[in-house]
Amino acid sequence: MTRRARRPQSSTFTTLGGRTIGTRQLQKAGVPGRNAPCPCGSGRKYKHCCRPVPDVKNRPTGSIYKTMQSQYDDSQRAAEQAFIKQWGFQPNPSQLLVFMQGDAAEMQSLILRGLAAVNAAPEFLYAVKKLGFLITPQNKDMYTDAEKQAWVAAIANAAEVSTVTPNTKTKEKDNAS
Repeated sequence: MTRRARRPQSSTFTTLGGRTIGTRQLQKAGVPGRNAPCPCGSGRKYKHCCRPVPDVKNRPTGSIYKTMQSQYDDSQRAAEQAFIKQWGFQPNPSQLLVFMQGDAAEMQSLILRGLAAVNAAPEFLYAVKKLGFLITPQNKDMYTDAEKQAWVAAIANAAEVSTVTPNTKTKEKDNAS
């Protein structure tokens, strides 16, 4: 197998009329390309043989990366626990992202749409709208007794509100007259 001749250090592009339209530098003089045969004669590629190792002094050390990763993990775990406390289930990544961004109205809207999609009882929807959280078996131990009582009261209030429909109010007014 014959070797091809090395390309010149720079190439000049000319048109048919002889006009020069550009010059390209291919590589530094005296330094072989990464994939060129190593000049030491080993027969290996330069990048696998005698190419100098890049300077790594300015790269972050492993311990700094681990510290940053552990801080991220700690903040993510804290956000997940806050989410579980407020909404009662393990969040998926998009839910956690919305929650961590602090958009409470959007998060509550997502939860309400999800509850409506699974045909949750209207009392639960009412309680979530009123209180801004959802108590489930997964998060019930995270709440105080007062918060649990507020949840039960909201559920009971929802049952009362749903029994008084606009037609019922009209009938009561007619009977009072």
